Parts: sequence; structure tokens; C-alpha cells
Amino acid sequence: MKLLLKERDDWNTNEVRNLINEKFDVKYSLKQVRIILRKFGMKYGKPYPHDYHRPDNAEELLKKT
Repeated sequence: MKLLLKERDDWNTNEVRNLINEKFDVKYSLKQVRIILRKFGMKYGKPYPHDYHRPDNAEELLKKT
């Protein structure tokens, strides 16, 4: 299971619950999925919004000014 989760680094709890259900035919609540993920040593957090207008070299441009 850990190997499947390490393929991506942006899972949400619903996606993990659906993955467990598809691969192992076991249904867990969202709370239980969070407990399992914590036991795996994984942490969760809110996604960081990315501004699509921001240039790739924004730090360099900021240093120049």
C-alpha cells in the first residue's frame, strides 16, 4: 500500500479511501483512513495554491529589484 501512495505526493483522503476499496475490497471511514495514513508516517495538510501567472524565475526577478 505504501508503494502505491508514494507514486504521487498529492493524495486526498477520499482518493486514498477509494484506492483501498478498489485494491483490497475493504471500506473504511475517512477518519480511519487518516489514522492509517498517520501510522504509515504520512502527514496531511491543506494544498498550497499556486498562482499560474507567476513566472518560473520569480525569486530572481525579486532579487533584482
